[in-house]
Amino acid sequence: MATASARCAKRRNSPKATSKTALFSFAVTSLASRMVINPTTVQDAGNFPGFTFNFTYSNIASGVNAGGTFKYSGNYGDAEAALLKAGFQAYPGDAFDPFHLSSYGSAAVDFRSPGAAGTGAGSGHFTVYEPRTILEHGMIIHLTWTTPTRGTLHLGEHNLYNGGLIDHTIEVLKCLFHR
Repeated sequence: MATASARCAKRRNSPKATSKTALFSFAVTSLASRMVINPTTVQDAGNFPGFTFNFTYSNIASGVNAGGTFKYSGNYGDAEAALLKAGFQAYPGDAFDPFHLSSYGSAAVDFRSPGAAGTGAGSGHFTVYEPRTILEHGMIIHLTWTTPTRGTLHLGEHNLYNGGLIDHTIEVLKCLFHR
């Protein structure tokens, strides 16, 4: 079953990556000529040692250049620290993101790059799935030792927290209603 982010993947005609997502520019360029793509795997790229990215989709209408899944060789705490070090941020509002929901077996934690100053254009968005189990009476045990860490990503959208709220909303609406 495709995730909401996979269904909402998007790609622009002229992709422009921010400095934090520039390491993916070669993957984005390889996607430029096609909507349905063969998976492109990138391992240990630039500021992301230990990460393996599998880019599997794009969507011109909604504005994301490339998207897919990732795997990190360590636990989720180390993966999140690496994303923070690479310039991504966790925004409290993403706890309510209806497209990246937590489940019984994992908590979905979102990280976004700032994108262009004032507009948020060209942002990258990672969702890290933190393994957990929920016991009786709602007690949650985070499985911090579990490896590898897995998640989803898409690149090129607007960061709604950095001046791109309207553009990001339009991208989401196009994704939902113009399949």
